[in-house]
Amino acid sequence: MLNRTSLLLLVFVMALDIWAEIGTEESIDAIKASLQSKKFNQAINQVDDLLKTANQKNDFLIYLKALASFHTRDFQRSINACQQLVSNYPDSIWLRKTTFLQAKCYFDLKDFSSAEAIYNTEVERLLSSKRKSNIAKVYIDFAEKVSREPDENDLDAPPPNYEKAHNLYQRALELGISNDLKNELTYRLGRMMQLAGDFSRAIKDYQAYLTEQIDADSGQRFYQAKYHLSECKIAQNQHQSARLGIVDLLELLSGVKSEKYIDLIRDARFLLTRAFHFPKPETDQELVLGVKAAEDFVSAYSEDPRSKQLMFEIAESYRIRQQTENAISAYQDFLVIASEDLAVLDQKMSSTFYIAELQFGQKKYAEAIRTWKQYLTNFPNGPKWTGAQSRIIDAEFQIGISLLTDKAYDDTIESFKQFEKDHPLDSRIRQILVIYGQMRVHQAEKNQGSVVDYQSAIVEWEKLVSKYPNTEESSFALFQIGQVYEQKLGELEKA
Repeated sequence: MLNRTSLLLLVFVMALDIWAEIGTEESIDAIKASLQSKKFNQAINQVDDLLKTANQKNDFLIYLKALASFHTRDFQRSINACQQLVSNYPDSIWLRKTTFLQAKCYFDLKDFSSAEAIYNTEVERLLSSKRKSNIAKVYIDFAEKVSREPDENDLDAPPPNYEKAHNLYQRALELGISNDLKNELTYRLGRMMQLAGDFSRAIKDYQAYLTEQIDADSGQRFYQAKYHLSECKIAQNQHQSARLGIVDLLELLSGVKSEKYIDLIRDARFLLTRAFHFPKPETDQELVLGVKAAEDFVSAYSEDPRSKQLMFEIAESYRIRQQTENAISAYQDFLVIASEDLAVLDQKMSSTFYIAELQFGQKKYAEAIRTWKQYLTNFPNGPKWTGAQSRIIDAEFQIGISLLTDKAYDDTIESFKQFEKDHPLDSRIRQILVIYGQMRVHQAEKNQGSVVDYQSAIVEWEKLVSKYPNTEESSFALFQIGQVYEQKLGELEKA
């Protein structure tokens, strides 16, 4: 039996244990209060102090330290605490939380291989029929993380890895999950491949998803899948199939009374223009249908920024299909609508330049010059400013050529003389001097072999030879001078 002294000692030890437990609980409450107040560094110091004396709940205290360190973004200290708990308390009830906290730390440190290794280890541990749904959530959570677009301020973040996300979703699908979740993940497979630029695989995944959906009652994902499937088909140059899909989608959505599909309907109507190779239609039929789809969009959504873009593209498509008058008219319509809109400045510059080019092609040189001068005035920093100046000179030269073709010789000479005055260094002046001589020869023949006109031709060509020796034009002029002396004037020695 215990004597009186032994009994008192036992009671004293038991009291110390009770006091220690009460003291530990009070200290833990203080630590929790610090965490709730977001005083994380204070909480870490409290944990370190308590661990020096505490003989119970040490695993919980270490977990709290890891959690507080995580919130201070001291991820390495958090990892060290997690590893301490895992090593010293393998049976702790806080082991699983600590493991996933460690994975989060690795993820924020961008050590994705270590994070993935932890997730894989946990998945293997959890691999049992009744816990497959939780396992799938692990895969899904990680897939969402690796496919997330980084914040624009996070310059060190890696780009999204859609291929890895696709593989993780695929692994989740291999588990026993609900049909609703299975459908969602099947849709995401297609989305990941589309974002990765692997359109052929995306098409297969979207088609697999749609095959499982009996009808449009499947909801918003059903419509989104049909829309994205058409996007992928256009990217794969399957335009006809894409058109059929878009038309079918629009017909289905026309019978849906819900405002949540307004944006999708608008996007589908815009996508329909792309299904006609817009703005570069390959046939006149595609041009007609593409313009119709574009005009319908502009009419229905005039405030949408894409409407102005489509007005520009209508003009572009006419130009590409060589429908000049329609192109000029469409460019002009666009310029009126977009006159004050800086968001389409590039398109406005291109429209003005192309109008002039088309007018030049119609031999409306004066109109082309006015339009190019308008470009120079309106867009002094435009990328084609120098080009516009050069094309003005081209048009001025072509005015003289056009007058020559019409045999308006006096007007031709007047036009070319002005050209010489305005552009004395232009290489085409050599051609003009050749033309002067030829016009004199033509005039001589018209005047029944006028010696004076033949001599005037020789004078013009001699100017050319003197001013531009050793050029192709001067060689031609010398030959012509010889021909005139020999055949027209009979002066063989001079020839």
